[in-house]
Amino acid sequence: MTKKLITLFIVFLTMSFNVFALKIPTGDNIRAADAKLDGESIIEVVIGGEQPAEITTPIGKVKADVGSTIYFYKSGALKQVTLDYGHYKNDNNEPLTTEIGTFNLCGGINKELCFYESGSVKSFCIIKSTCITVSGIKYGVKPNSTIYFYDSGAKDKFLPKSIKSTTYENEEGNTINSVTFKNKSGTFDISLDQYIVFFKDGSIKSGYLTSSPNDLAKVNGAEVFINSNSNISFYEDGSIASFTSDELCMTTQGGIKLVIPAKTNIELYENGIVKSCKCSNDITVKQTTYTYQGDEYSSEKNIFVKFNKDGSIRALHNTHYSDTYMTWIDTFYSNGSKKRIVEYHNPEHTGHYYVKKIIFYSPQGNEIHKNYKYISYSLNEKGIYACFQNEIKSEDLGMIYFDDTGKASSYSLLKRDKDGEPICDEFGFPLFEETRKRFIYK
Repeated sequence: MTKKLITLFIVFLTMSFNVFALKIPTGDNIRAADAKLDGESIIEVVIGGEQPAEITTPIGKVKADVGSTIYFYKSGALKQVTLDYGHYKNDNNEPLTTEIGTFNLCGGINKELCFYESGSVKSFCIIKSTCITVSGIKYGVKPNSTIYFYDSGAKDKFLPKSIKSTTYENEEGNTINSVTFKNKSGTFDISLDQYIVFFKDGSIKSGYLTSSPNDLAKVNGAEVFINSNSNISFYEDGSIASFTSDELCMTTQGGIKLVIPAKTNIELYENGIVKSCKCSNDITVKQTTYTYQGDEYSSEKNIFVKFNKDGSIRALHNTHYSDTYMTWIDTFYSNGSKKRIVEYHNPEHTGHYYVKKIIFYSPQGNEIHKNYKYISYSLNEKGIYACFQNEIKSEDLGMIYFDDTGKASSYSLLKRDKDGEPICDEFGFPLFEETRKRFIYK
């Protein structure tokens, strides 16, 4: 251990409840109450003393709140600093002038100024409404909201990622409620009272429509009217990624008839093939009819169908109400045979689910019944039993992989967040670790 590290450790251990002088990676000397190291690098510092600390950032000096924690990347680059409420509680603090607009930053709890490791701004909160210009279009930004930016790679270049927009008055005194946005899919009026997301080039990724556009969405080559007062999203090339239909839409995809009700959100691939939608008709997959009945709270069917890029069915997602509120996802192989069923359980109707059961199928259609510590499946009359290494709990299983004979050969675990809840992708599919573990057979 270096002499420098020894000194730091002594300071931290002996003065953990006292304020001590510390030179932080930004080059500033501050009063610190605590600090944390990663190897030889300072990655966290708690500001001590009675006065806010002056911190040098890529966009200039700022006042940091007493008792807050400053975060650094291991490289020494500033990651996050909480701005002092007393200094940034009104709009007369030093404004930040950029090429897209002027901002008065906001301080206090959860009012952090964040940076990418490159030094470009990641996010900050503004205290009063303002206007920004993105790709030649002027947007109003709501006060006390956070603006998020892409990593521009430069401290003086700002690439907006998302804003909470708001109306504003132009030079003539007229209230501007929406902006007109054009791409290859048409012309769209985007509300300034809703959340707006941008691509890195400044084009709109998603927003809220104020009126039904004259240009129609194309679903499997068919034109579909777009509902007003609804969200719409785009791909980078300008094709529609999702929208809400204005009328009933009927189409056939992957050999499956789809009856999509009016006022339904439809997700599309870049080529116009349906990615996911809600259907009001029964769905037949590989000679198996899935009949979804209305629940006690609704007369509508609740069928969500998800497709692969080639138009083949990927999954059916259904929710029904009973004494045990459940939702499940049926996934399929490319040939239409079942791949996996994941059942979630929510007995208290809290909106939070946990994995109750997972049933896997080999490509040949052999079913694997999963129990608490063991799984068993039958390839013949005698049956074959597989147990997990280290007696892994059933709810940890994410996916089973099969060899050419249809025998389960390996498995991977579910990905979980810090609270232990399964992590799902944008389709609602539980994610699983890439690392595989082989089965031990008995």
